[in-house]
Amino acid sequence: MRLFGSDKMLAILNTMNMPEDMAIEHGMLTSTIEKAQKKVESRNFSIRKRLMQYDRVMNDQRELIYEERNKVLKNENLKESILKMINRIIEKAINIYTTNSRETEEWDIIALKDYIQSIIPIGGIELTEDEKNNLDKDLLENKIKEIAISLYENKERELTEEQMREAERIILLKTVDQKWMDHIDNMEQVKQGIGLQGYANRDPVMEYQLVAFEMFEEMQEDIQKDTVRGLYNIRVERTLEREKVAKDVSVSHGESGEETKKKPVTRKEDKVGRNDMCTCGSGKKYKYCCGK
Repeated sequence: MRLFGSDKMLAILNTMNMPEDMAIEHGMLTSTIEKAQKKVESRNFSIRKRLMQYDRVMNDQRELIYEERNKVLKNENLKESILKMINRIIEKAINIYTTNSRETEEWDIIALKDYIQSIIPIGGIELTEDEKNNLDKDLLENKIKEIAISLYENKERELTEEQMREAERIILLKTVDQKWMDHIDNMEQVKQGIGLQGYANRDPVMEYQLVAFEMFEEMQEDIQKDTVRGLYNIRVERTLEREKVAKDVSVSHGESGEETKKKPVTRKEDKVGRNDMCTCGSGKKYKYCCGK
């Protein structure tokens, strides 16, 4: 009643100094109590509806991620998908650092190389004189793609085709799982503070959907970059065979091949007691000197 009753009812309760836990029984209050109950139920329904709208956003994203993950599990050859990731990474970098300008002087070539180099070890971009004179966005993009795909083919030859296919599946699955778990944690933090958008006369659910979409797109880009980076940095390691490192100390074989027992080790010098004078001549007890 104090939360959802009318101002007049609240004034009456305060005037009468009624205890918080006192039961209110009067025919005149029936209508007021009924209205308060409806407000409480409406408020709870609104909260549940809002939570379901938040959950629907995450469920839609979860279905997309699990669908892609199942494709990875069922597909034995992911090379085509990986090459598409490589091309998308290069295309996005070109669009960012060439600023859609035809004037090459306005391009940030150094930043472009640094960005791609952090994902794909392309090294230097060698251009012929004719290519330099006719350099444009498409030519630069095709040149970088050619270098990146050539490096990927070399990596596949360095391993074997079978090992490369397995590596693609393992690295992609591991990256998807890790990024998805991080995304869930980040979205939970967004949900905790998204209600403050209401103070700016914005619909919290709508704002949550927009933020969720942007974060999901960012997660997918991170999955592609980390997967491609991991595949380019695979190193071949020699398979080590298990070796026997412990020797049998109980018996040994002589020249005749017969087993001979090990003789016990005997001490040649007398054992020095802890409270005896140290043998180094320091004048201290052994436990305070060499026996420390």
